[in-house]
Amino acid sequence: MRILKLRAENFRRFTDLEIEFNEGINLVRGPNESGKSTLVLAILAGLFARPQPDTSLARSYMRWGTDDAPVIELDFIQAGSAFHLVKDFGARAVLLEEEGGPSLKSLKAVNSRAFDLIGFSDPARYLRTACVTHDQIVSLAEDSSGARKIAGMLREIVVGGRESKLMENAAKKLSAEVDLLKRGLERPTTNPGSIKKLVEEREALIVKQKEVSANIGDLEQQRERLTEIEAELETREPRLSELNELLDKNRSIAELERKAAEARARFEAADRVREAARELVRVDEKIDANFGHFREVGPRAEPELRRTSDLRESLESLRDELSSRPVEQAPEPEPVKQPSGSVASLAGMGLGTVLVVLGIVLGALVQPALYALAAVGLIVAVAGLMASRSRKSAAVPVPPVSDAPQLLDDRIQRTDSEIHKLEAREREFLDTVGCSSADQFFDSFAGYSELTAERERAEAGLKALLGGRTIEQADEERRQASLDAASCEERLVDLEQFHLAPEELRSLSREREALSGDVDAMRKERDALAFHLVRTATDSEEATRLEEELAWLWESEQAARRRLRVYTTARDGMQETAEKLLSSAVPVLSESVGRTISRLTGGRYDTVDVRESDLALSVFSPEKGDMIPADEILATLSKGTASQLYLAARLELVDLLSGGHKPPLIFDDSFSYFDVRRLGTLWDVLLEVASDQQVLVLTCTDRYDNLAGPDVNVIDLG
Repeated sequence: MRILKLRAENFRRFTDLEIEFNEGINLVRGPNESGKSTLVLAILAGLFARPQPDTSLARSYMRWGTDDAPVIELDFIQAGSAFHLVKDFGARAVLLEEEGGPSLKSLKAVNSRAFDLIGFSDPARYLRTACVTHDQIVSLAEDSSGARKIAGMLREIVVGGRESKLMENAAKKLSAEVDLLKRGLERPTTNPGSIKKLVEEREALIVKQKEVSANIGDLEQQRERLTEIEAELETREPRLSELNELLDKNRSIAELERKAAEARARFEAADRVREAARELVRVDEKIDANFGHFREVGPRAEPELRRTSDLRESLESLRDELSSRPVEQAPEPEPVKQPSGSVASLAGMGLGTVLVVLGIVLGALVQPALYALAAVGLIVAVAGLMASRSRKSAAVPVPPVSDAPQLLDDRIQRTDSEIHKLEAREREFLDTVGCSSADQFFDSFAGYSELTAERERAEAGLKALLGGRTIEQADEERRQASLDAASCEERLVDLEQFHLAPEELRSLSREREALSGDVDAMRKERDALAFHLVRTATDSEEATRLEEELAWLWESEQAARRRLRVYTTARDGMQETAEKLLSSAVPVLSESVGRTISRLTGGRYDTVDVRESDLALSVFSPEKGDMIPADEILATLSKGTASQLYLAARLELVDLLSGGHKPPLIFDDSFSYFDVRRLGTLWDVLLEVASDQQVLVLTCTDRYDNLAGPDVNVIDLG
């Protein structure tokens, strides 16, 4: 197959690209990012892609900056016939026209026909063989698995593409089944296989079967003990229930008695409050009845009245003394020195002082009008004081004897006047309290004081009994306490028949405690026996089930071992068949790859061996004098020589995989490891290959300019 023309519209970087190719070598030159890889991608899309714009691959083909779908056209010839292939991704259309033949518009028909013409059905296989890129050569030369990759492709060639894949998948599945079945049989593992699991499960069931058999042995003995315990419980449980009920009732009686006593105590306390309140009322009534006038009298009225009476009596004594003193005849007055303690001065000062004190006390305690006594007393005291100070130490004339009686009368009159005032004030006070005399007042006030003290005691007692409550609250508590006490007593009457004496109660409590311990112990033993018997009762069925399960496990284990033998035999047979097929192709592959590598290396390396087991390549080294194994090729040969070896294998694979269809060979900067000599040798080989197979060489360098002759089609991508 030879491509004559490529036209790509709206394909990635190209708006409208059209390139014509020669049937031989085509050298495509251009710097990086000029579109060389896009050109190869366009050829692959035209040959293999499905024209569906909604796939991710088709969207990657679209020209940058536009939503227009790409269109690819290819003109090529195969076996002397000309073909025109069109793929329109926007219209989802495909067309294959053959000169002198039918036109195909079905995607399935076009793909089938393209496979017949190209020899490949998918781009991946074409890329692995006919399209050699720079990255592939680099990865094969540097990757230690490169030899295995070539060997895998060779196996696919010999055995057949589909057949090789099916056989390989079948062998993998059989190997996986074999590993799953036999894992853990030969050595211990944390994840045993199917057979090992069956063996372990069967062994565990055998142990369990022995335990079940041992449990069945003592079944009858346990049943007899259970019957004995149940009979004993039938006797003891009713007695324990009776004791519990009787003791509970006695606890209720004790609790009710306690509550009744508390209720009675509360009732008595509230009753004392009521009695104290009544006593206070009685005292108040007695005070109101006998001493109502004394409510307005202060507590100091009695001592002040006594002081007033004493003062009045003192004044009366003074008056009487002045009245009884005689007036004597004196000689003619002579200058004499006045004595410092004269009776008039002293009497005046003493009387004034008494009146001041009496006026202040009576005014404060009895009537405010009595303050006038204090003013009179002050005048009298000042007059006496002035008289005392007016005397001089020198002799003064003594008043005539004829003036003395007059002065004494004046003083007696003033004293009578004060006495009358005190008597008036005293009478006024006694009238307000309903007493005819001071003595009557003193007697009545003594009785009133006793009642007042009695009231204070009653009030203090009531306050202490109330304790911050009101009398109404105390009455409510008394009523509630009476109800509570009555309720408790009513219930006590109902329970009286169950009341036990203290000694009898202690005896029954000890009996109940001992009986309860025995019953609890027997119940626990009964429950344990019942549980064990239920479990043991199922042991017979369990034993039968275990026997059946053990038989099933044995059969499953034997079936798994048979499968292991079958799978192992089938896998080994498939591997043996594949090795036979590979061994038959070894001489052919050794010859073709050896011939190509000899041409590429100028005859230096001309002997290649292919391993029968996996078709891995090894090459003879003249310097070493021995074959270089496949695993040591990368470490022994230079990168250029290793690249030549892989290139030789790839060239042979193209012809073998395509079935002789000879599709175009594409080399995208694939010879970077080749020096000038190797590149010249390679070019000669490519010229020879191009005689019957189209070759496309893409490069970003000028290394091929001196090699490209007039028969080479040079395409520049500016």
